Amino acid sequence: MHATLMWTINDFPAYGMLSGWMTAGKLECPYCMKDTKSFTLKHGRKNSWFDCHRQFLPPDHEFRRNKYAFKKNKTERDGPPPILTGDDIWKRVQNFPKVTEEPPYKFDGKTKDNVKARLDLLEHCRRPDLHLQESANNKLLKPKASYSFTMEQKRKILQSLSIFNQPGKGSKKRTLRKLTEKEKKSVELHVLLNCPEVKPFLDFFVSQYGHDQVFPSFITWYTNWVYNSENAATFDQFFKDIS
Repeated sequence: MHATLMWTINDFPAYGMLSGWMTAGKLECPYCMKDTKSFTLKHGRKNSWFDCHRQFLPPDHEFRRNKYAFKKNKTERDGPPPILTGDDIWKRVQNFPKVTEEPPYKFDGKTKDNVKARLDLLEHCRRPDLHLQESANNKLLKPKASYSFTMEQKRKILQSLSIFNQPGKGSKKRTLRKLTEKEKKSVELHVLLNCPEVKPFLDFFVSQYGHDQVFPSFITWYTNWVYNSENAATFDQFFKDIS
C-alpha cells in the first residue's frame, strides 16, 4: 500500500518541516528563494522583507512608482521571481534529507518594537509620527501608532460591547396575539426543514410531488406517514414528537 500527501493546512514553520525548505533566515521565502530582496536591518541586525511584495504587482501599477508609502525614495521596476516547473522543483528537492522534528517554538513575551526597530524605521520609512522622541528627562519614547488604544480606551470599548451592561427593555409595546394558521404552519415547517433527521423524508416527498408542494402539503404528509400503522414500528418516538 502506498500513501500520497496531496495538500496540508498548516502554519509557516510547519510548512518548512513538511517541504524541506528552511523557513528561517534571509532565504526563508519559498517563492523568492535565491532571488529574494530581503535585507538586514542596520540597527536591529534582523532580516527584513519590507517592501518585497511590490514586485508581484502588474507592471503598470501605481504603487510601483510610489516613493513615500513604501520603502522611501525607492521605486520597483523588477518583475516577480520565475515560476518553477515540476522538473525544476524535483531537481531541488530530490536530495533533501529526511525532515526531523524540531524543538517547539517558545514565546518569551518580548516585543519587537524596540529602540533599534524605531531607528531602522527612521532609515527606511517615512513615518515621522512613529520616530523616537526624547522626553524631558532624556529618555527615548516610542510614540504609539494612530490606531493604538490606551488601557482606559480598551476598557471603555469592552464595556460598551458587553450585552450584560445594557439595560434590557422591549423594542415595542407589549401585545399578545395568537398566530394565524398560516403562521403556525410556517413555523412548524421551518422546524422540520431544519431537522437533519427529516431530510430523507423531505427528499422522498420532493421526488414524488415536487418542491412546490412542500409548503402546502409536506407537514400533513409527514404526520400521516410516521403515524401510519404500517410504518409505525419503523420509526422512533422522536419522529412522532416533532410531527
